Amino acid sequence: MSLALGSGLLVGLATGEQLAEVRRACRDRENTMFASVESDGSIPWRDEFFSKVFAPDQEELNAEIMRVLIPGGLAYLATGIYSRPQPV
Repeated sequence: MSLALGSGLLVGLATGEQLAEVRRACRDRENTMFASVESDGSIPWRDEFFSKVFAPDQEELNAEIMRVLIPGGLAYLATGIYSRPQPV
């Protein structure tokens, strides 16, 4: 996976084990951090803070994702983390 981010900070949101998995997969990426969604499903940032959000595709997060997006912002929703097995 190649993430080209010239400036700014890419913040990905995840829950539980997803967060640990994504952090491991992207540990060498610059300008990138991953934050946990609170246990009540809230996102700990103010309204209209992000221009883009990367988050798990979980219906219970949709309202919070829309709350933290600026008008015209984009949400990239992941259905899971997949890895192609290496040949043996």
